[in-house]
This record gives sequence, C-alpha cells and structure tokens, in this order.
Amino acid sequence: MPRISSKRICLALICCAAVSGLMTACGPAPTPTPMPTLVIIPSPTPPPFPTRAPRDVAAITKAIATSPYLDGKHAAKDMQCATCHTAMPPKEAPANQTCLQCHFGSYTALADKTKSVSPNPHKSHEGEIPCADCHRGHEAFFFKCGAPCHTEYSNNRFK
Repeated sequence: MPRISSKRICLALICCAAVSGLMTACGPAPTPTPMPTLVIIPSPTPPPFPTRAPRDVAAITKAIATSPYLDGKHAAKDMQCATCHTAMPPKEAPANQTCLQCHFGSYTALADKTKSVSPNPHKSHEGEIPCADCHRGHEAFFFKCGAPCHTEYSNNRFK
C-alpha cells in the first residue's frame, strides 16, 4: 500500500476546508420560486351613469339663455334647437355625426385636436363613444371613462 505524504494530506485538508467555506458562505442552493398562477381579473364595472331626469322642453327653452351647459353655449352662437335635434321633443341625444358636422368633421380629427388631453377621450380603446355619453347638452359634463378606470384624467376644464 502506497504511503500518502503529509504534504498531500495537508493539501487535501486545505481543499476540503476551502470547499466547505464556500458552501457555508454561499449557503444551500436556493429553492426555485414557483411561477405565479395567471389570474384573469375581469374588467372593472363601469361607473353608473347619472340618471337623466325627464326634462320638460318648455323648461329647457326658458332656461337656455342662462344655461352654463352646452345648450347655453350653442344658444349664445344663435344656434336653434333643430341644429342638433331633428325631432321635437327629442327622444334621444344627437348622433355623433350631428356633433361632428360642426366639431372637426370626424372622430379622428377630433382626437387629433384633443391629443394633449391625457388620456385622450376621443381616442378611446372603446372606439367612437357617443358624444352625449360625456357631453350632456342640458346637464353638466360627465366623464364616462372616469373612476374607477381613468382617474388620471388631466383636463380640469369640466371638473
């Protein structure tokens, strides 16, 4: 049986100590973290639209001269009700195309005009939203895409 020299024993002990020291310093191999399970969160429920109370045409007409809403702004430009409403009394809000006849001609052009607003309400992932969903002719402006979704809306003009 061959003899092992003391130098080799010392070298072997030093190597073992070094490996042991490295193992202790690095610790045990980390246990891999399992990948999280993909959870599909449904879209938040949109905020309820404020209900529109039935309005009397005579009352609206009487108040239009002092109205702070769109009806007052249109009346100040000598626009008649029939400019926006084809039937009297109106049964529904004017269609987008009616609004776009005076306001930039197309939804794309309107979105370009409001590109500095963040998020741009006229460039929506929901497509062409009816103008009257936000621009209430005889009532205060209502930002349809607001809480809980778009709380970052930066246009304070209508708040």
